[in-house]
Amino acid sequence: MTAFTGNDAAAAARSAEARELIDRAQSQDVLLTVLSAMDLCALGGPRQALFDEAPAQAWAGMRRRGRKQGPALVFQGLEELGLLIRQAPAVPFAAPGGDRGPGLADYAFSPELGVVMAARARPALAVTCELEKVPGRYPRFYALGDEQDPVRAVVEETPEGSPPGDFPHLRKMGPLACFYRYDLVSRTSAADFLARWALLQSNRHPNAPRLVTLLRLDQDQLLTVRTIAVHSSDGETARIGPAGAGGEQYDQATLTSIMSGLFSLQR
Repeated sequence: MTAFTGNDAAAAARSAEARELIDRAQSQDVLLTVLSAMDLCALGGPRQALFDEAPAQAWAGMRRRGRKQGPALVFQGLEELGLLIRQAPAVPFAAPGGDRGPGLADYAFSPELGVVMAARARPALAVTCELEKVPGRYPRFYALGDEQDPVRAVVEETPEGSPPGDFPHLRKMGPLACFYRYDLVSRTSAADFLARWALLQSNRHPNAPRLVTLLRLDQDQLLTVRTIAVHSSDGETARIGPAGAGGEQYDQATLTSIMSGLFSLQR
């Protein structure tokens, strides 16, 4: 499930801790970590299933020096937070005092980061949220599991604000200074979040429906399976379907049941 590196005993211990996190998430949401877009880019985020366009473009447009030095600084910071674990090199450096900085292959993921990266790398299914025709950062959900149970739990990705205080270096980073919070949740909790999110009211865009889109993995690509357009005028009930069309009004409990069905691989 999680691609831990390092010696077999240490990797097995981290895998056991990851399974414990998944078990705990069945009864309560588990905060895994908060990562910046810069962190995610250094960890290979733009090559993973889903990634915001603005930070991906900012990363691709970095100067060569920044692209070379940036990851080492990110890895150092993640190591200090305990999210990356330094491993003994498989092959010693060619000469003492070499200037080769540590790369991602020199680290193992902590259980928390391992769960995030495993879910983002190749989820059996993912669910995205957006306000129709309104660019922004929105929640996403990634299935986490294995061949026997592809949706054992769900990694919830939600936009996070910048830390309080004045950090000039964050202003210089632009979109790479965006932050994301990752929680490990049950399918029930994910469905409840989606129902409540779909009923939220937008003061700036009151007529824009909230879109919840299901994507499934097909030959290493996430393909759109279904998009649910939710229209709510009172924040208590909602209608599903095209704008202007009539239809049944659903309360939060019914919406939760509909959203729960998204986290099933049955077609």
